[in-house]
Amino acid sequence: KAILPVVAMKFGTVIEHLPTELDPPGYLWRGPESYVVSDPRMAEFRWPRKLVEGRQLIAFLGGSTTQPDGLRSYPRRCLRLLNQAAGKEQFEMMNCGLSFYSTHQSLIVLQRYVLPLRPDYVVVYHGWNDPLLASDGYGDSEKDHLSVAGPKRSWLRSLRLSTSLGWLAQRKDQFWPRVRVDFATFEENLRRMAELCASVGATLVVVSRPAARTGVVPEVDAATRHVYAGTFGADKRDIYFGIHRAVTAAQARVVSAYPTVRLTDTSFYLDQKQQELESLGLPAVQIFSRDAVHVQG
Repeated sequence: KAILPVVAMKFGTVIEHLPTELDPPGYLWRGPESYVVSDPRMAEFRWPRKLVEGRQLIAFLGGSTTQPDGLRSYPRRCLRLLNQAAGKEQFEMMNCGLSFYSTHQSLIVLQRYVLPLRPDYVVVYHGWNDPLLASDGYGDSEKDHLSVAGPKRSWLRSLRLSTSLGWLAQRKDQFWPRVRVDFATFEENLRRMAELCASVGATLVVVSRPAARTGVVPEVDAATRHVYAGTFGADKRDIYFGIHRAVTAAQARVVSAYPTVRLTDTSFYLDQKQQELESLGLPAVQIFSRDAVHVQG
């Protein structure tokens, strides 16, 4: 049971793009029930409505680093290793990861779709999409409110984004643009997940955010640099690793605060692997993709 290895509004995987549709209430999207998945390996996009009797359920929450990806998704690999270790089909899973999900979406999914099935384990791998700047300047939780505020509020949103009056308002707003989920809310979302899981007797496993030590750190745009420079510095590596430290520190605090929460320290193990490759004279062998987020298949 301790083996939990770690190995786009069309959201998709690197091998197949899948349509999604909004799933209110709240700022949430998911694959439509009517969509026919041609590849049977992608069948895990169908979240189960009932369980296989006698098996323990593991629910996986996350973004594109978690979502179904044929045979390459880490939840699928994890399930295979767990059942091999058990010597039988003891575990089943529901993969609720989807591209661009933050903890905001995963918290909604946990409450709406996962908890009614009373899972035994919930694995959450986040920390990549939360600190991104919102493309329209509004945080994820604000979109919850905008989605239910009616036409008048939507018109005001458009006004703020596209007119000179909106531009002037933004110039006076020192917190504009906003990140999707700030660090404090990220931690609070994880704490809420811990409490919800404990309420149904499930163990929450937090997968820590790893860092690409040997790869190229992606460029950051001017808006991202503006938001994070005062905290981490203006250099792209300072921002990348500063976010990494903030995310992993929040994850560690949540793990230490709840006896029903466990940590999978991917930072440690992937650091170890990257150092091993360098010691073998293989610095060109990259564990991470060019975005310094996704792990190579």
